[in-house]
Amino acid sequence: MDQQPQQDPLVQDPLVQDFQSAVLSLCLPTYKRARLLREALEAVLRQISAAEAGLVEVVVLDNASPDDTPAVVEACGREAPHVRLRYLRHAENIGMDANFLAAMQQAQGKFVCLLSDDDILLPGAVAKLLALIQAHSEFDGFCLNVSSFVKDPAEMSPLMLAVTEDTVLRSPDEVLHLVRSSITFLSVLVFRKARIEAPLAAGKYADMIGTYCVQGYIYLDAVAAGKNFVAVARPMVANRVENSHALNYFEVFITELTALLEYAERLGFSRQVIQSIKDDNLKDARYFITRVKIYGRQTEGWSSRADAIRRLFRVYGFHPYLWLVMVPLMFFPPFLRPLAFLVRRLLGRPYIAPKEGSG
Repeated sequence: MDQQPQQDPLVQDPLVQDFQSAVLSLCLPTYKRARLLREALEAVLRQISAAEAGLVEVVVLDNASPDDTPAVVEACGREAPHVRLRYLRHAENIGMDANFLAAMQQAQGKFVCLLSDDDILLPGAVAKLLALIQAHSEFDGFCLNVSSFVKDPAEMSPLMLAVTEDTVLRSPDEVLHLVRSSITFLSVLVFRKARIEAPLAAGKYADMIGTYCVQGYIYLDAVAAGKNFVAVARPMVANRVENSHALNYFEVFITELTALLEYAERLGFSRQVIQSIKDDNLKDARYFITRVKIYGRQTEGWSSRADAIRRLFRVYGFHPYLWLVMVPLMFFPPFLRPLAFLVRRLLGRPYIAPKEGSG
């Protein structure tokens, strides 16, 4: 098991500012992505005005990056001296989950927002969040809408949350029904930290380290314990796709996500909502397989075809969609890819370029 963050000394760079607690903590866990972190951090800092700086803190948690991450954070801090920016560095790499957990522990704001080091907080997002917190000071969280991009954050893809206007969600089931499997997405939920202070202090989440879903367990607890959330209609975060940490897709999004949903059921979330998410997740896995095997767009994120089928079978058994659609897709021969691209073009669908070396 990864080293627990409570046992890991965090070193704070004295050149980066440390202030008293704020209303909103924007936390960026990072590892060896200095170039992308610069882009992500600049997107955060440039939209925090002097008037808002007293309400917001920005925390960077460096998982012992061997690159020039410290210099990047220092340079960004010097360019925005009015912003509360803390840079905390682990003495050694404690693992992705443990670093996410450390971010939750280190946040000093009333509300916490985790941001990936390769995603972009879109312009106006900080002002929007602060306005929501002021307007709904008694609420316990906000669901952020997310768009996806490959190269340009301004690309507008279909949004993660199916809402056309800001919507109040008055029950935990409404929140889970809306965010669905995206409960694992790092920036989907901004939540009141007080709702998870007790389990954090008790070390509850140490057993979730290594699941790649520790944030999902924390979010479920925050939602189950909270009262009233707002789903934000406008895009707040741009998610950089096809830039994963080489995760085993089927381990994380089939095995571990199913365990997370079973945890949600034990918390009292609706079995009907949970089952609908499982059904949708099967189709999401089909989409992933299609992009890999037919369009060659992503690295094959599984250890073997046999392992993928075993993991799917443990969750879905003899589900017809699994055996009639998904398993045959796993055996799609690469030499037929040109035909698939031709059919897609004839159907008028956007061109999907294969990655170099994906054949």
